Amino acid sequence: MGFYNLFNFMKLYSLLFEAKLDVSSLAVFKSRSDEGGVFVLYDTVELVRQFPAPSDEAFMKAVVGAVTVRPPDEFSGDCAGAWNVAWSVRNPAYPGAGKLTIQLASSMLKAPVTSDRDSSSSPDAKAMWDRVAGDSGFQRVPLDNFRQKNPAKPSDGNIYVDVADDGDGLLVTDRDGPRTPPWFDDCVVPNVDKLGAGDAFKAKLDAGPFTSRHKATMHLLFKNHDADIREVEESLVAAGGAWFDKLY
Repeated sequence: MGFYNLFNFMKLYSLLFEAKLDVSSLAVFKSRSDEGGVFVLYDTVELVRQFPAPSDEAFMKAVVGAVTVRPPDEFSGDCAGAWNVAWSVRNPAYPGAGKLTIQLASSMLKAPVTSDRDSSSSPDAKAMWDRVAGDSGFQRVPLDNFRQKNPAKPSDGNIYVDVADDGDGLLVTDRDGPRTPPWFDDCVVPNVDKLGAGDAFKAKLDAGPFTSRHKATMHLLFKNHDADIREVEESLVAAGGAWFDKLY
């Protein structure tokens, strides 16, 4: 094999077989803010290294991934108890962290998660949900999807739909009535041409080791640097938002 062909083979190999994410130093927490629903995954070693005087850039360097989720409401349907992901982002230095952050959010919520049911999902988000759907670390939770006849007037009723992946995206077709009678698994479909996932997914992963590392890291920062734990967490949440603004 010539040098040029070998170079291209190795480049392709690296794309197809990314190094497995090392989770041994990663920690996760849920924001304490009233808005709730914000989960941040970060590298404890990288965070501790930035003290005693971390900058905004330092917090961004420590953040591995972040996700904001919303609970089901009276207009979205019960969605089998699934929370929908408003947005998610990962630090490019940590391949695979986006899916892991989703897993940890589901584990901590003790509930399934699904794609954004308030607005459309980006192509990157759709690709991430494809990876989730194919991951044995998640349990698929089927949803009975519907769209509102008139979003401005929910009382006008709903049209139930089937959602299938045709290879290029999600294909949505109307059906006669709901798939199942109970409202529990009903879930609204917005902007149907850009839906991230038709079903919900519940993580099988135990978030315990990740939340324990967070508590230990915050205790260490308080003990060694008299750090304000709430301020540290808020800075990490802000860094997650900064990553989203930077990448999207």
